[in-house]
Amino acid sequence: MNNFIPAASASRCWLYVIIIIVNITINADFLAAETTFSKPVRFAVISDLHLLAPSLGCGGKAFDDEMTLDRKLIKQGCEIFHAAADDIIAMKPGFIIICGDLTKDGERDSHLLLSKQLECFMASGIKVLVIPGNHDIRNAMARRYRGDISAKTASITADEFPRIYAGCGYTAAITLDSASMSYVAEPEPGIWVMGIDSCQYDMNPAQGPPIAEGRIRDKTLEWMDQILSEAGKRRKTVIVFLHHGVLEHFAKQARLYPQYMLANRETFIACLNRHDVHFVFTGHFHANDITREGKLYDIETGSLITWPCAFRIIEFMPPNHMQLISRRIKAIPSIPSDFQMFAQREIFNRLHPMGIAVARKWLFTESDADIAAGIVADAYLAHYQGDESTYKPIGRQADMNLYSAALFFLYRRHYQTLTHDLEPADNNLTIDLNNSP
Repeated sequence: MNNFIPAASASRCWLYVIIIIVNITINADFLAAETTFSKPVRFAVISDLHLLAPSLGCGGKAFDDEMTLDRKLIKQGCEIFHAAADDIIAMKPGFIIICGDLTKDGERDSHLLLSKQLECFMASGIKVLVIPGNHDIRNAMARRYRGDISAKTASITADEFPRIYAGCGYTAAITLDSASMSYVAEPEPGIWVMGIDSCQYDMNPAQGPPIAEGRIRDKTLEWMDQILSEAGKRRKTVIVFLHHGVLEHFAKQARLYPQYMLANRETFIACLNRHDVHFVFTGHFHANDITREGKLYDIETGSLITWPCAFRIIEFMPPNHMQLISRRIKAIPSIPSDFQMFAQREIFNRLHPMGIAVARKWLFTESDADIAAGIVADAYLAHYQGDESTYKPIGRQADMNLYSAALFFLYRRHYQTLTHDLEPADNNLTIDLNNSP
């Protein structure tokens, strides 16, 4: 395989011409002899930033009303991002990968702001690699807020995404996929990082929420198969990252929550297994959770703005030894102490009324609806934090009347499965693939 840029749509040709020229300089060693990394490599992983540019309004009745049932700390998003950036920069990783949902709802102003904010990593010598999430492109829900008014604002197109984030993987890419925003970069010698665009923004409706479920295009799968085959020949270590879940992180996830997973995950998994790829980094569900199927690990990183507001630091040691450490945001300027307690309670208070509304539809009494909603909210929070058995509930636990208890028992699969952790550990883990099943 040569250092190439595949055939692209006419609207992106000019970008690829620029990238070809830059690649000739940056990646001149691509045709050199095969290499593998021979020293420890540290990198960071964050996901689901959902950044909203302050210029679009982060207050007022319209904004506050929308946030009442939103599991994200949008208002504190910029502060949380900067706190995470400071912590990550202090740990001096070689690069950082961001698993999509960069913006609240694809607002152009939010994308432009984030692309500037990410320069803080590059100024510290940390390469940044991004891919889009389902919220980021052609999103009809992009809004600005002024007092009582919520009004539409511009989202971005697929052609704009690699232009805005040119310095975050696209300009330095070894190869780009012509069918999507997927690409491969080599941030460290011997390591190929493959960013996979798993979103269906080309099918988003003109009105209403974007399509949440993931699907990898057939042409992208063909491109991926070719690249992974070449990576094997060159003895490169491959790290794959995308937005959507690949493996189930709790029992029956694919059936209960299909919108959080790849629709064609079996084909994708088969391709990874065929080429002996062991790690895939994901996001989307906002849970800090790891699951395994055979030798394939799906390492999901929670949302930076959903409790526990976590990110990961990864130490990759040759030949196939990896240590994962999860870190949490502990303070931001507006909440300098007890931020974790604030974030947990705030997200609980967003989830709780949603549970009450459902329970009341099923004729639960007001008291029983409150109890049931608290149990369900705690189940979600337990899964969000990972290592579910260590979670300490904050909801009210009490007896329901016979009718409510019986109905709640019938629907227990919708919440109990969230609290039953699948192996391995979720927050801190050392993986030795030489001795892995």
